[in-house]
Amino acid sequence: GDFRSLSIITEKLLSEFNEQHCTDTWRLNAIIAGNHGGQSKVLWETLCQRIEKCVEVSNRLKLVNYLEPALNNELDLEHIVDICKQVHRHLSGGGKLGMVTLLLKNGWKRVIQTCRVRTGEPHRPEHFEALRLQAELQIARRELASLWNTLILTHGGSAFEAMGQYPEEACLAIVPEIRRSLEWHPKIWLPLLHGLLDEGLDWSLLEARVPRKEHSDASYAQIKQIATEFLPDILSAELSRRQMREIDATLLSLEEIFGKIPSILGSQFLQAVKERNREEYKVLFGRFLQLKSLQPIYEKRHSLLLRIAAVVPDWAEKMRNRIAPHDGNEPQGDLAAAWRFLRLSSELSRRQNEDISALQQSLEKCRKCIRHTTIELIENLAWGRQIEIVQSKPHLQQALAGWLEQQRRLNSTRIKSVQKKLKEAAQRSLAKCIEAVPVWIMPISSVVDHFDPSEVAFDVVIIDEASQANLMALIPMYMAKSAIIVGDHEQTTPEAVGTSQEPIQNLIDVHLQGIPNCELFDLLTSAYDLARRSFGQTILLTEHFRCVPEIIGFSNNLSYDGQIRPLREESSTLLKPATVAYRVQGVAHKKQNEVEADAIVRLIVAMTKHPSYEEATIGVITLLGEDQARLIDTKLRAALPASEYLARRIVAGNSPQFQGDERDVIFLSLVDSMGEDEFGFLTKKGEGAYSANKKRFNVAASRARNQLWVVHSMDPNTHLHPTDIRRELILYAHNPSSAIDGIQSETAKADSIFEVRVMEMLSQQGYRVKAQWKVGYFRIDIVVEGTKKRLAVECDGDRWHGPEKRDEDLERQAVLERLGWKFVRIRGTCFFLDPIKAMKPVFATLEEMGIERLGPEDGMQRVADKTLIKELEELAWPVESSKSTPNDDDSSENVYSKNAD
Repeated sequence: GDFRSLSIITEKLLSEFNEQHCTDTWRLNAIIAGNHGGQSKVLWETLCQRIEKCVEVSNRLKLVNYLEPALNNELDLEHIVDICKQVHRHLSGGGKLGMVTLLLKNGWKRVIQTCRVRTGEPHRPEHFEALRLQAELQIARRELASLWNTLILTHGGSAFEAMGQYPEEACLAIVPEIRRSLEWHPKIWLPLLHGLLDEGLDWSLLEARVPRKEHSDASYAQIKQIATEFLPDILSAELSRRQMREIDATLLSLEEIFGKIPSILGSQFLQAVKERNREEYKVLFGRFLQLKSLQPIYEKRHSLLLRIAAVVPDWAEKMRNRIAPHDGNEPQGDLAAAWRFLRLSSELSRRQNEDISALQQSLEKCRKCIRHTTIELIENLAWGRQIEIVQSKPHLQQALAGWLEQQRRLNSTRIKSVQKKLKEAAQRSLAKCIEAVPVWIMPISSVVDHFDPSEVAFDVVIIDEASQANLMALIPMYMAKSAIIVGDHEQTTPEAVGTSQEPIQNLIDVHLQGIPNCELFDLLTSAYDLARRSFGQTILLTEHFRCVPEIIGFSNNLSYDGQIRPLREESSTLLKPATVAYRVQGVAHKKQNEVEADAIVRLIVAMTKHPSYEEATIGVITLLGEDQARLIDTKLRAALPASEYLARRIVAGNSPQFQGDERDVIFLSLVDSMGEDEFGFLTKKGEGAYSANKKRFNVAASRARNQLWVVHSMDPNTHLHPTDIRRELILYAHNPSSAIDGIQSETAKADSIFEVRVMEMLSQQGYRVKAQWKVGYFRIDIVVEGTKKRLAVECDGDRWHGPEKRDEDLERQAVLERLGWKFVRIRGTCFFLDPIKAMKPVFATLEEMGIERLGPEDGMQRVADKTLIKELEELAWPVESSKSTPNDDDSSENVYSKNAD
C-alpha cells in the first residue's frame, strides 16, 4: 500500500483509542454489551428508546405549555392520564361537565377539582390534553431516570436529576454515541482491522504478544492494549518507510522530467536533484516562479503573434525571433497606415482572383436552367393531373366528343328549333366534360351559351381587356373561385351608344338596392372599373416592350404619370423619326376630311413601295367618329391590290376597335379643321365625359410599334386652345424628346474617368464604342457595336455605382438580358490595379460573340430624320403629277418653329 492509505487508517485508529474514549467507563460497557449482545445490549437499546420517547412527549407538551398545567401530586399519574383521556373524549364528542355528569363520574370530579390550568379548573378539551401530556412526561422521566442511573450514573456519568430543567434533551445528545458504541466492533473495529491486514500488518503476532485475560471485557482490553502500546510505534515506522520510498520515487520522476526539458533551467534543476542539493534547488525554484509570473505576458505575446501570422506570417516570424528592426518594443513606421495598405492590397488581390465573367456565365446558366426546369415542371404537373382526371373518369372523353359534334351541327343548321335543342344538349355535355379541358378560352358573349353559371365553377377565371367589357363580364366572374381582371382603366370603356340610361336606372332601383355602389352597375361601367372599385388591389405593369420610347412617351405622360418604362431601343427600328406630325390643308365636312384621307392613302401606298417599310404592318385610326375610317378604307382598297392589303394587315377604324391590337406603323387622322369664315380657337376638346377623349387618344397613340403619323389640318398654335388634347398630341409628335426628358426619372449619368479609360482601350483595339447608350427607359455605360451584335459593358465602382444602386443595376441587367442583351462587368478596383488583366474578359467575350472591329463612326446617320419623310413624299406625290405636297404651304416645321418662339 501507499503512504496516504496507511496514514488515514492510522489517524482513525488513534482517534478511536484517544484519552476521552478510554476514560468514559459507560462507553466501554456499551461496547462490551454490543459485542456480547443479549439482555445487556437490550438494556442499552431500551435506554435510547426511552430518551427519544421522553423528548417526544416533552416537545408535544411545549406546544400547550402556555396553558400552565399543574397536577395534583397526591393522585396516581397513570390514573390522571386515564381520566384526562376519558374527559377529553367526552368533551370532544359534544358532552358537557354538568352536575349530573360529575355525580356519575366521581373520579372525574376529583381530577377536575384538584388539577389546575392557567385559568383555573380545567373545563375544555385542550385543558385535559395539556394535563395528560404533563402526566405522561412525568411518567416517562421517572422510567428514564431509573434506567439512566443504572447504566450511566454507576459508570461515571452524571445523575439524571442533575441534568437541568429538561434532562431528556441532555440525554438525547449521547444517544448517537451509545448506538455507535453498541455497533463499534462490527462497524468500526473490524473495518480498521481489515484495513491494517490489507496494508500488511500481521495481527496474529501482536495477539501472541498480548495474552487475553479471562473476564467479560477481555477481547476489548486486548485490542485496546495492542492499539495503544504497540501499534503507534509500528505504524509510525511503516509510515516513515513508505514516505521515504515515495520521496525517492518523486526524485527519480523529477530527474526524468527535467531530463526531457531542453533548456538551461531544466538542466540546472536536473543537476540539483541528482546531487540532492536543497539550497540550489530552492534558488532554481525561485527562478522558476519568476518565469511562471511572466507566463501570462508570454501567452498574450504568443496569441498576438498567432493572430498576426494568420494575416502577415513574415512579419510575425521576424517579431517572434526578434529580428531587426522588429526586435524592439515599438513597431517600426506608421503601423495603422501599413496595416491599411496591406488590407487594401489583400482585398484587391482577392477581387482580382475572382473571375467575374465566369460568375456571370454561371449565374446566367443557372437562371436559364431554373426557368426551363420551372416551365417543364409546371407543364408536366398540369398534364399529369389532366391525364389522371381523364383516366379516372372515362365519361369525360365521351362527353367532350359529344359536345364537339353538337357544336359542329349547331354551326351547320339554320332551323331555330333544332338550334335550341342542340344548344341545350351542348350545355349539358359541356357541364359533364368541363374537367377534360384544363383551360377554356372564349369571348364573354359565348360564356352564357356554353356554361350554366349555377352548375359550373372554375378555379381561376381571367378576363382580358376587362376595361372594354360591360356588366356581362360579371357572369364569368360569378363562376370563378378566384378571378384575375386584366385591363386598363385609362383605355376605352363601354359607351352604350344609343342606349337610354333611364330603363337601366329603373332596373337598378328595383333589383340592386342594398348593394354597395349599385348606381354604378350601368352600361357605361366596365368590368375592370367594378373590380377596381370593389377590391382595390391592382398591379401596374410598368415594363413596355411594344413601342419605341418616342411613341409611348405621349401616353406615358398623358395617362400614367411617367410610370411606364419603355424597354425598346431607339435603334431597334430604321424608321426615323419615330413620330411625325404631318399637316395638310384639309377641311372637315360631316366628320370626314377628304384631304387627310387622300394624304394617308398616298403615304401608305408609298410605304408599300419603299424598302424601309418592307413587311411593315399598317393601321389607320380616326379620332372623330367612324365615317373617316370608312372613307379611308374605301380609298385604300381601291389603291392597293387585295394581296398587299392583307399582307400589310391594314385596318382603318377608331380607338376601341384597335384596343389590344398593334401595327408597325399607325396613322392618326384628327379630321377636325378650321373653317374659312372661322377665327379664334376651335371648340376645346379636353378629356371628355368619363375621360372618354383621353382614353381614345391614349389607345390611339400607343398602337404603333415603330412609327406614328399624326395627320392633321390644324395649326396647333392658332387654331387650338393651349390645353386642347389635340394640340398636345400634335406638338408631341413634332418634338417627342421634350416630353420624354420631362417624364423619365433617370437622367444620363455623368461620364467618369473610369468609363473614359475603358473606352480608350476598346477604341485602341479598333472597336466602335458608344457611351451612355439608351435602351428605352434604361441606359448602359458603354456599348461595343458590331454589324449585327452588341455587347453591354458596365463599369462598377463605389464612386460611380454605389452600394445603394447595386440592386437597381442588377434589376436593370436582368430586364435587358431578357431582351437579348449580353453583359460584361468591370470592377474599378481591378481595372485601376491592372487594366490589361481587367480588360481580358471583355476582349475574350467580344471575340466569342464575333463582334467586328468597325472603328469609329464617320458621323453620318444611317437614315437622316427628314430623308425618309421626303422619300415617301416623292413616292406619294411624284413631280410630274403634283408640284407640291399637301403640307408645303404651311409645313409642320414652320408651325413648330412658331411654337418654339
